[in-house]
Amino acid sequence: MNSIGLSRRSFLRYGMQAGAAIGLCSGLSLVSVASTPLRPPGVAAGADMAASCIRCGNCVEVCPARALEQKDISLDIRNTGTPVLNPNRGGCTAWKEPCGKCAEVCPTGALDKKLPLESQVLGTASIREEGCVNCMLCFEKCPVQGAVLFPNPDGPPYTRAYDIPSGMKMKYAKTKPYIKDDRCVGCGLCAHYCPVKVIDVKPV
Repeated sequence: MNSIGLSRRSFLRYGMQAGAAIGLCSGLSLVSVASTPLRPPGVAAGADMAASCIRCGNCVEVCPARALEQKDISLDIRNTGTPVLNPNRGGCTAWKEPCGKCAEVCPTGALDKKLPLESQVLGTASIREEGCVNCMLCFEKCPVQGAVLFPNPDGPPYTRAYDIPSGMKMKYAKTKPYIKDDRCVGCGLCAHYCPVKVIDVKPV
């Protein structure tokens, strides 16, 4: 009963916001700007989540990492109220330990619990070198080995933080870790834990 009440409140809230935005855009002769938000796991490639999501907010409520939020009102009216992954709040931990709670509570199948996690990529992260302080938290928090690399002047890049010899980061202070696009799943954990916020995650 409580979840139904929550769903109605969420639906009404975002429905009213979207309606207000449409009216505002009409009055200002603006056109809705579509974007591709960073989604939680469970969205099939090419699927139109905005069309199948009812903005109930159930997935946001059950996320153990508190990494999800409902997209606020913006010119991207079509996606208002749909779930987005916000690395500033948290990162998706599904690649570290089995989860799938967001898809389990989705009433419409907009998040498909049958979709294998290994077939999914949410986005791609990148590190802005100029602000990186070589803290290596991205290494430690990344759930996919080989997604975050540290250059090795004497051989293959390091794939694990504890393999980097003591003093290497100091000796090669200008050398920074980087993210391998074809290994990154876009979970956002590196961006969430980055103390200087120089990691960006772009949706696929």
